[in-house]
Amino acid sequence: LLAGPNPWPSEAEGGGRFVNLSNHPVEAWPQAQRVAARELGAGEPLDFRGGFPSVDPQAGPEEVAALAEQTVAEVLRMDPAIVFVSGDFTLTHALVTRFRAEGVRCVAATTRRAVTESARPDGSVVRTSTFEFVRWREYSA
Repeated sequence: LLAGPNPWPSEAEGGGRFVNLSNHPVEAWPQAQRVAARELGAGEPLDFRGGFPSVDPQAGPEEVAALAEQTVAEVLRMDPAIVFVSGDFTLTHALVTRFRAEGVRCVAATTRRAVTESARPDGSVVRTSTFEFVRWREYSA
């Protein structure tokens, strides 16, 4: 798991990277989100391979804790200064707690949701939600 050299050399001045630990790849982010990530001072955002880990809905606290430990160990190999953590609520909490204990800042993306509805000829209604990135918000203690 942790054998071998670090394949993600740090690019940010002063060390550390911006790591995307979500199921929203950086390449799909709007330009404003990428720019805002760079402005946090940890370089170009980098996706964590595989995205946010899948959590079995039957998993108990021990399994979530073990998954958090494994994930944090893997992400730390990427030399993070900041981690965007977004996924299952209980795993997110466990990850943020562990990253903060390691001195790594954790952020969430805030968005504005716009909802439109349109009626189909058969009378059914289609609801479409569009999310607009607003800013990064650091997880508080």
